Amino acid sequence: MGFIKKLFNPFSEEEKDPKENGLNAEETAGTPSRPVADEVSPAAPVVDTCSEQSTVAISDIGLLAETVKELILNSVAPYTGKDDFVGLSIWVNDQIYHALSTEKFKADLRAAFDSMRLFSLGKSEISIIHGEPTQQDKASPLTKKGIIPKGILWIRLIEKGAAEPKHVKASVSVFQGLGSCKEKEYILSSEDKPVYRIGRGTISRKPGSSYRVNDIIVEDNNPDPGIQKMNNYVSSAQADIILDDGYFYLRAMPSGCRTQGGSPTKVIRDQEAFELRDSVSSFKLKDGDVIEMGKSVLLQFKIIE
Repeated sequence: MGFIKKLFNPFSEEEKDPKENGLNAEETAGTPSRPVADEVSPAAPVVDTCSEQSTVAISDIGLLAETVKELILNSVAPYTGKDDFVGLSIWVNDQIYHALSTEKFKADLRAAFDSMRLFSLGKSEISIIHGEPTQQDKASPLTKKGIIPKGILWIRLIEKGAAEPKHVKASVSVFQGLGSCKEKEYILSSEDKPVYRIGRGTISRKPGSSYRVNDIIVEDNNPDPGIQKMNNYVSSAQADIILDDGYFYLRAMPSGCRTQGGSPTKVIRDQEAFELRDSVSSFKLKDGDVIEMGKSVLLQFKIIE
């Protein structure tokens, strides 16, 4: 168990009480469980290992990325000279996603891993994921939560011999002409990316929010006034489709959640509507589901494989 303790707190040999780090039960419990499917083990408590000095405001993106890199390197430092891991997943929020999801950041990490003789980790997949990990990921002893300037991130090392992820594929298209998208059909594949963003227009730049690029784009300039009127009720940051362990989940963004003052997001299944009433829980999608956004835009969800 010593290596797990070092992972959670690489700066000290003594185990600390989470209360000493300013964490309470709500912060260590993770997000609410999904309202569907199988239950998973509750998240294991995590300990913030960042110093108070690291929580000062940082406006420079390069310095922010460097701060995150140092946190990651400190987490893997106990394994210097070993070759026990084959992957790294990093979950981040809106405020810092754009600073980390660059090839330069990943290349800098790989170079640092190589210098630590973590050659397999240096060659492996580094996943930068928008949002929070699943409860199962949080429960892993190799998952670490860190508080940094402008947000929170989670780090998970992937061990050798871990089960291969399930590869799945689905399609999304406009249902019965109710609304319009930039593309006739969108293919969602777990081999391409873990999150697909839905919204009106290519880019969301709402005041006070971060830069967001949509993957499934509801048109904001359709020449048919009737269709464009339908589209206008969809937020530029409506919802995300998240791929996790071979399944697809729909999660509303705050601006795509009626209870938070946004535009409603619903799933229609067997003629019954299920509204997403918060921007934390995720709804497990099934083949044939219809996603309703705003008042009248409908998207058909189909499993391909």
